[in-house]
Amino acid sequence: RLHNRLCFTGLAAFTLYNEGNESFMKLGLQCLRYFKKLKEQGSVNAKPVYLFMKALKRSNRQAFSSAIDACAEATFIHLEAMAREQFALFLYKENDTKAGNDYLTSAFWLYRDWRADFKALRMSEEYEFLKTSKRKNAKSISASSATGSVSTGKHFAYNSVFKSKRQVRRSGL
Repeated sequence: RLHNRLCFTGLAAFTLYNEGNESFMKLGLQCLRYFKKLKEQGSVNAKPVYLFMKALKRSNRQAFSSAIDACAEATFIHLEAMAREQFALFLYKENDTKAGNDYLTSAFWLYRDWRADFKALRMSEEYEFLKTSKRKNAKSISASSATGSVSTGKHFAYNSVFKSKRQVRRSGL
């Protein structure tokens, strides 16, 4: 529980700091240090969170790209969606609307894949172009199709994995 709490507390703290609330920097840095320590100790779950927080703190293209890649590699679809959305907002501030739209579109589809349908609906209401957006080929190993399968170059249906696990449990193995 602490991991989740500090993850989202740190992400929120850096987001609020970037919106002008400087008092949140200290809290964000404490969370960042926690995940840095976990990452250095070999926690594979800490790396994407650490890099995403670092990207929010630094706000540059390379930091966001590293965070997005780490989230995708770890198949943290929810963090990848959030990182892509935050990167899109950063790109809009940098007046790179085309790239911002591309990242926001991919975040939109990741939110849909994650079944965060209300978030996707809110995004489509705020950004009109998302209502007519088409899914592009997955650039992420965690991006899944609307049918619930992951696209990693090969299609892998999660339903078959869950069915197999149920069959194994029923057989008593």
